[in-house]
Amino acid sequence: MKRLLQAGRSCWEEMGALEISLLKCCLCAFGALLGLRVSEKKRQKARHVARFLFWVTYLPLLGKLLRQLKKGSEEEMIELHFVAKEKDLKEHEA
Repeated sequence: MKRLLQAGRSCWEEMGALEISLLKCCLCAFGALLGLRVSEKKRQKARHVARFLFWVTYLPLLGKLLRQLKKGSEEEMIELHFVAKEKDLKEHEA
């Protein structure tokens, strides 16, 4: 099992955006196929499990994206601050 996980990690690290998108589409289609196989009696339970799994996997990804956006805007503000200071220094020298 450890070898399988290591192989998966190394494969994931080598994947580009296109391959990751294809993997996500594949998993989505697989989930839809599984959903079609669920009997009428168990659909409500399957819906709740799917909803739970969606939120459990989505929220950490959303949090990571928001942290990255915040980090990017902070870096941008710092850069703008230095550009403004540089401009002020040039104006005072002239």
